[in-house]
Amino acid sequence: KPTSAIFERNDATQELIGRIVKARKVEETEIVAEMNLVIKDGYGTHLLPPAALVLLAKKYNIPFEDLQDSLKQAVKKA
Repeated sequence: KPTSAIFERNDATQELIGRIVKARKVEETEIVAEMNLVIKDGYGTHLLPPAALVLLAKKYNIPFEDLQDSLKQAVKKA
């Protein structure tokens, strides 16, 4: 009999937001706002959220390599 874990969606974008929030000790809204700022100001809205989050993770030296494949898939689906 399968556990309820099969119903949990592994969202790499949300996971990376959580890692940045935890490392920076700030609210999630602050990270989302910073992500949106990177998208808008840095790339004229031509950047998807997963890519912006990778840039933030690199900026703050937060590991994300284990999420790379899932983040790439999220970008491809968009």
